[in-house]
Amino acid sequence: MSLSFNFRDNDLPFKMAAKLQNINLELFRKNSPWKKQEFSGLLTALWDASGPWRKPGQIKGGGTLSVSQGVIWKFNLLQGIWRTLLIPEFEDIVFTSATADFEIKDKRIRTQNLFMTGKMADLNGQGWVDFDKNIRLTISPKFKETEILRSKTYLKKGPSSLLSQADGYLTIKVSGTLDSPSYEVVTMPSRIIEKTTDFLFEGVKGIFDEIFK
Repeated sequence: MSLSFNFRDNDLPFKMAAKLQNINLELFRKNSPWKKQEFSGLLTALWDASGPWRKPGQIKGGGTLSVSQGVIWKFNLLQGIWRTLLIPEFEDIVFTSATADFEIKDKRIRTQNLFMTGKMADLNGQGWVDFDKNIRLTISPKFKETEILRSKTYLKKGPSSLLSQADGYLTIKVSGTLDSPSYEVVTMPSRIIEKTTDFLFEGVKGIFDEIFK
C-alpha cells in the first residue's frame, strides 16, 4: 500500500493505492466482528482512493476484487412457496467465488457488476454498502439447468428446468447492515408463467414440425 497525507490542510487530504493478494478470509473472519458468519476463501483486491480524510462524503475512488476457493454466501432461495416448486438442492445453495468492480463515492462503495458462482446457480448483482455498514443490494439468480438435470430429485426436474428458462423474473433484495443483513425474495409470477408457457409452446411446436415435415 502507498499512502500520503497533506498535514498542512486541516481536512487532511490523502491519496492511497493498495493491493491485497490471497488474503485468507477464514482467518480474517475468526478475528473480526463477523466471526459468527460463515464465509471463507482467498481475497484479492486492488483499489485507490483520495479526498479529505475528515470529510468522508468527499472521498472518491474505485477498484476491483475477487474471491475464490471459498464459501462466500449460503442462502435458502425457497422462502416458503418456492419449496413446492424447486428441488431440495436449492435449499442450501453455496456460492464459491465472486468478482466485482466498485466505485467509492458519497460515503458508499457501489458496484454494478457483482457476479457470484455456485454449483446450482450463479448470481448477478448491483447495489452498495456505505461507510456505516448499511447495505442495499439487488441480486438476480441464474439457475443451471445442466446441474438440475443431474440432480437425484427426479420428480421436480420439470418445474425446476422451466424456472431456469425464466432468468430475470426472480430477484433477491438484501438490506439491513453487514452485521445483521435481511433478505427478501421478489418474484413476478405472471412473467414466469408467460416465459415458461412460451418455452413449452416452442417445444411442442418443434415436435409437430418434425412430424409433418
